Amino acid sequence: MMKYISFVDVLGTKNTSENENFEDYLTLITNFQYILISQSGKLKDCGRIHFFSDCAYIESSDIVSLLSYLDELRNELLQANIFIRGSIIRGVLGAICGYETEKFFSSLYNNPTLTKQFKKIKSLLSANSEFVNGTAFLSKDLSKAFFYENSIKAASFYIDSSLIGEAGTFAVKSGYIRDISKLDYVSFYDIRYDESLITIEFLDFIINHYTMANFSDVSYGRYYLSILITCIGSSDYSSLVYNSETCEFTFGPKIFSFILELRKNHNVLYSNAKGLEYLYLKLIDKIYSDFDERNETTKYILLNIFQNKKFLSKYQNKLSSISKDVISVASKYLLIKDYNELLKEKLL
Repeated sequence: MMKYISFVDVLGTKNTSENENFEDYLTLITNFQYILISQSGKLKDCGRIHFFSDCAYIESSDIVSLLSYLDELRNELLQANIFIRGSIIRGVLGAICGYETEKFFSSLYNNPTLTKQFKKIKSLLSANSEFVNGTAFLSKDLSKAFFYENSIKAASFYIDSSLIGEAGTFAVKSGYIRDISKLDYVSFYDIRYDESLITIEFLDFIINHYTMANFSDVSYGRYYLSILITCIGSSDYSSLVYNSETCEFTFGPKIFSFILELRKNHNVLYSNAKGLEYLYLKLIDKIYSDFDERNETTKYILLNIFQNKKFLSKYQNKLSSISKDVISVASKYLLIKDYNELLKEKLL
C-alpha cells in the first residue's frame, strides 16, 4: 500500500532551553504534544503519529488527510505561539513501538544485515519491556524526510515535488533564502494557508516574531520571510482594482496592502531585514499570474511596488537576471512591458 510520511520539528526549543526558563521550555513541549494529539482525528484512521520531545514522525496511507492534519496542526500551533518546520514525502516509517508485535514488512529491504538488526531490536524490546519503551524506525525513507526538513531555512513544510499532483490545492509555491550572505533564493512547495486566515492580525503576529528574530540574528529572521511568501502565494489578486480618482487599491487580499505599507508600518524590520525584496518580487509574479491580461491596475501595482521598495532599483536594466523561481518567464515578460510603459510615461 502506498504511504506518505512527514517529519515535524518545533523551532526555537534550543533558545527556550538556553534561557534557563525551564517552565517556558516545558510549556512549549507540552503544548506541542497536546495539540499534536488533539488534532489527530483528522488523519481519519489512515495514519499514525510517533512523537517525542519537540518532534514527531507521522505516517498515513492518504495524502489528503495527512495534509489536512498538518495544515490544522500548523494553525493551532501558531495560535499557541509555536512555529514548526516539516517535510512530506512518499515512503514508510517502518516503526516498531515498545514491545508491540506489529508486523514489519522486511521485503522493503534487500539488505539482510538490516533485516537481521531489526529482528534483534524487536527481540530486545520484548525481553526488556518492563524498563525499556521506545520506537525503532527501520526505514531508509526516514533519512530523506529528515534531510528535506533540515534543509529549508523556513518555518514551513517542504512538500516533495513528486507529490504536487497528489497534493492538489494544498500545495503552493514558496521560497527561502539558503545563504543569508548571498541572498540566494530557493523555491519549494509549502502547504497553502487558507486565505480567510491571512488577516492583518495574523500578519502583524508574524511580523512581530520576524522582527524579534531579526534583532537576534538575520539568519533567524529569514525563517519568517518564507511564511509571508507562502501567504502571498496563497492569496487571490484577480479582484484587485485600482481607482485612478482616489489613487487607491480596492478588493484586494489583506497581504497586498500589508506588503505595500510595510515600510510605513514596520520600518524597523524594513530597514534591517535581509531578503525583503523577494516579498515584492513574488507579489509581482503572483499578480501577473492572477490577472487575465495587463491593465491599468497591473501598471499601478507595479508603480507602487517599485516606488515603495527603494532597493528594487538594483533590478533596473537587470530584470532578466531575476531567477524564474522568483518570477516566472511569462510574468517577467509582462513585467518588462509594463516597466517600459512606466518609463515612457515618466512615472519611474
